[in-house]
Amino acid sequence: MLGRFASISGMLAGSLIAEIGGYTMPFVVGGIVKAYAIPEGWIGFIIAGQIACASLVSIGLAPYLLRLDRRKLAFAGALLVLAGYAGSALSHGAEFLVVSRLIGGIGEGLLYAAIAATAAETPNADRTFALIWAAVVGLAVMLFVTLPLLPDWAGPRGIFVALGIVVLALVPLLRNIPPRAQVVDTTAKQHLATIDARAVTLGLVAALLAILANGYYYFIEGIAQSIGVTEAQAGYAMAISATCSLAGPALAHRLGTRFGRTPPLVLGYLITGLGAYAVTHSGDQTMLTIAMCVSGTAYVFTLPYLLGLAAASGGAPLAAVARGGQGIGSASAPAISGLILLNGGTYQQIGALALGCAVLALLPLLLFSRSIASNSIAAGGDR
Repeated sequence: MLGRFASISGMLAGSLIAEIGGYTMPFVVGGIVKAYAIPEGWIGFIIAGQIACASLVSIGLAPYLLRLDRRKLAFAGALLVLAGYAGSALSHGAEFLVVSRLIGGIGEGLLYAAIAATAAETPNADRTFALIWAAVVGLAVMLFVTLPLLPDWAGPRGIFVALGIVVLALVPLLRNIPPRAQVVDTTAKQHLATIDARAVTLGLVAALLAILANGYYYFIEGIAQSIGVTEAQAGYAMAISATCSLAGPALAHRLGTRFGRTPPLVLGYLITGLGAYAVTHSGDQTMLTIAMCVSGTAYVFTLPYLLGLAAASGGAPLAAVARGGQGIGSASAPAISGLILLNGGTYQQIGALALGCAVLALLPLLLFSRSIASNSIAAGGDR
């Protein structure tokens, strides 16, 4: 029992190191625009490059995860994330900042793969992923509250330093990650050899979820200002929505697969898309906050089921592919939104894109779920 809790603590630490940068980027966007005179739309491409590096690394490692030492992967990833934050804090030019963020992205990708593979092999993968996302959202809430307290002169560099300190505090827990695969039998190897078609489908579904959930997220300050909401009020809305989002993984953990995975996934996609659409069509702070709460909660409710579906179908390798697919969507989201804004588009068009992605994802999601229905029935669900 103690070994299981230790393993979970390692997975939580690795996930927090990999995820906190993305959750805090809205606090950095405005500072980067001012410090380097970079157009707001171009910030989306910097974020996209970082997340794309992470996603491609995770997907590229997927075929080898049954043999690689996950603990070493996690430590290597954490060191690169630290190097990325250090370089970002010390940078005095846009070029060095971009390189530093890409280095950090590679480190995040190593962590994505190591943690997704380890969590996929736990007895109740859906609930393990729910715990992970609850911890990530919980830390995000704390950062939303504390980062705005940094003095104005600290700027984005101060935020990068603060994130580096958080990473340093979490690194010792990575030693609790099991170094080797818990499942290395013939079935697992067969999964590894036959996931190609399913990997493409699940990667697409995961990418669409991230696009519809994150398209507006990195530009929330601009959305708020367009309806007369101040930067401080937007920060409060983000903190409230992040706090509400804790209910998403908590509910997923409580339900498990009692109702299967497909119904929660379909419901989660649709509510996330509707919430994102409402964010970009809000008229005041109250509606903005409510819409962000709905979209954010539905998003992190859906993620454990999506990763659990991958784990049930293809074990550690497919879980890493799904996590990478989600990352590709997260990378594409700010880039697509940035293109919309750079070409004279509106925030409302970003919301319409989110709703369209939710609908578009349903068919491949249902096809994928149906393809493994026999395995799910045989497993009997986690009740």
